[in-house]
Amino acid sequence: MGLGFERAVPDIMRRPPQSLKTGIFTFEFIVDMVVYGLWITTLCLASFVLRVYAFGYGSLGDACNDRYSPACETVFRARATTFACLTWFALFLAWELVDVRRPFFRMQPGSKAYFTQWIRDVWRNQFLFWAIIGGFVTLFPTL
Repeated sequence: MGLGFERAVPDIMRRPPQSLKTGIFTFEFIVDMVVYGLWITTLCLASFVLRVYAFGYGSLGDACNDRYSPACETVFRARATTFACLTWFALFLAWELVDVRRPFFRMQPGSKAYFTQWIRDVWRNQFLFWAIIGGFVTLFPTL
């Protein structure tokens, strides 16, 4: 919902018109979503594997979906870690989707504030900013 309050990008009127037959799912959009999806999937699976094998010594327990046992503690923590990663990646993806054609750290290419412009861009849409912060904070009581 916070993305709905986002201002139009500055050069929107200089872009050529898009055919109505193209629709929303352009080749560029599909490639972006596949890349983001693969990246997020890889990082979430890596967090699960890292939690199980680096910090949990590879113990997955037995029948952890049916009942609780102390042997299942590692797999429960790995699931929580993966859930947290997926939630945070989805929240940060909202900031990345503010302008699909520009990267998060260079949304304003003509800006003189090269290293700090992203802070202004994040704060510009305060509804989205507080929605993401709210999602970040409410994750902890959920876990």
